[in-house]
Amino acid sequence: MKNLIGAAAVFTLATAATLPAVAMEQELSMLELAAESALTTVGVKDVDVMSLSLSQLAQIQGIISGDDSNDDKKRRIEAIIAR
Repeated sequence: MKNLIGAAAVFTLATAATLPAVAMEQELSMLELAAESALTTVGVKDVDVMSLSLSQLAQIQGIISGDDSNDDKKRRIEAIIAR
């Protein structure tokens, strides 16, 4: 009985440790998809969003949600990608 309880405890801890990593991976994928859509919207082409850092992706999202013109957004996004 102790072995069964111990095994259940280990399984629970292992599962709990995995869930945040899975959630973070899903959030990153969503951010990458959003960035890809944003790049298309402003006319930035030939960018592998998978190669962008989390910081770059977040900056792109911030720019896209702003009130600037698409030309200004494109210019600012290109500057971020060039870093």
